[in-house]
Amino acid sequence: MFFKKECFITLMLFTFVYVGKSQSLLGIQIGLSNSCLNTNINNRIYSTNQSNIGFTCGITFHLQIKSGFCAEIAPDITQKNYSINRTDSLTGIYESFVNTYSQLPLIVHGIYGNRLKVFADIGLYGAYWFAGKVKGKIPDIFSSNTNSNITGESRESFQLSGYNEKYQFDRKRDNRWEFGWIVGAGMQYPLNKKYSFFVKGTCYQSLTDQQKKYMVNQIPKYNQTFTCSLGMMRYLH
Repeated sequence: MFFKKECFITLMLFTFVYVGKSQSLLGIQIGLSNSCLNTNINNRIYSTNQSNIGFTCGITFHLQIKSGFCAEIAPDITQKNYSINRTDSLTGIYESFVNTYSQLPLIVHGIYGNRLKVFADIGLYGAYWFAGKVKGKIPDIFSSNTNSNITGESRESFQLSGYNEKYQFDRKRDNRWEFGWIVGAGMQYPLNKKYSFFVKGTCYQSLTDQQKKYMVNQIPKYNQTFTCSLGMMRYLH
């Protein structure tokens, strides 16, 4: 709660002190996210780690520092989704996570060009994991059947039971705060003297584990998220 209040106060001071002194833009953006979980699952046989698509949306505020460079604050809500799928004889069993974060990126925005402009971003971000859902399919042990193949060998089979529920956070296990770095690039085109249109791609790399240290020989988990967004900004000065 203290972090949220501090960020809000900083943003307001930043806006009101400098908006009248430099060229500034305020806009909105929306797009898709593609996230993967960087971790080691070699201890889980017949398993693959798959990235999943989500959404991202937010606002962006640009303040010109000097010609060709801006400071950018772009709070957003971004999904960081992934699945663990079983393969081979376990095909059909999976567990899929839909994790929603609120983020506060702080970015240095370099821009070049006259009419059609290209830009590059680099910066840091903080995020809070505020909601999650988990769904999947697991074997139903009460539906087991024993079948014989043409060689006479017996094989036990199960029906799969599905589930879809809200993720229950564990205070001892889940690290809901995330910090990391950002790189990105895109293009910007002014529609007129008031509005500008842009498209961009961004990579968010977490430097903090998704888990707290709750057991020995723990395998870390890091979010890596790519977003592609469309947006529009309005010149304030």
